[in-house]
Amino acid sequence: MLKTMKEALTIKRFSHRLMHLTLLGVFLSAGYAQAFEMRNFEDETVRLEDKIGKGKWSVVMFWAHNCGVCRHEMPELSRFHSKDHAFEAEVIGLSIDGTHASGKQLAKQFVKETQPSFTSYLSDIELVAPNYRIMTGEDFRGTPTFLLFSPEGELIANNPGRLRISALEDFITRNSATADKNKSHKSKSAPATAAQSPSTSGS
Repeated sequence: MLKTMKEALTIKRFSHRLMHLTLLGVFLSAGYAQAFEMRNFEDETVRLEDKIGKGKWSVVMFWAHNCGVCRHEMPELSRFHSKDHAFEAEVIGLSIDGTHASGKQLAKQFVKETQPSFTSYLSDIELVAPNYRIMTGEDFRGTPTFLLFSPEGELIANNPGRLRISALEDFITRNSATADKNKSHKSKSAPATAAQSPSTSGS
């Protein structure tokens, strides 16, 4: 059962619309990720699972060539992608204009005009919509829409509509700090466990 951040008594927002993010708390299963295929502009098939979980926070942006908000947000997302953060982060673009020749051409022209610093891929709405629902439990509402994945590939949140970068950075910073604390706690506990192993094996 999906749990909202409000229900978890922690309200964090990405957008100025004050939309509550959905805390998914589940890993993107191999089946779903493999089904979520994309194409690059050379018509090669790429899987979403191969692009996330590489030690970076990944922001997946769904966009379309005729989306005015997408065009407006490209410069700020490019700056976010290229910025030297205290955490590792990247943006992955995904055009829903389609993988057919005409859709590819429209997407290609959009990329040429907006010059994003991050890589974009192509997909079809017929594939995006059902996979988005499987991953989030919500209907795909249109563009722009964002998914946030942790460095381990965990789907953390979704955000339909405008994205406020300052809120996104704050969200990631806070969650990165929590993750670092958990890692530190585990690393401190590990030596004690390891030290018990020799005496156990020697008895």
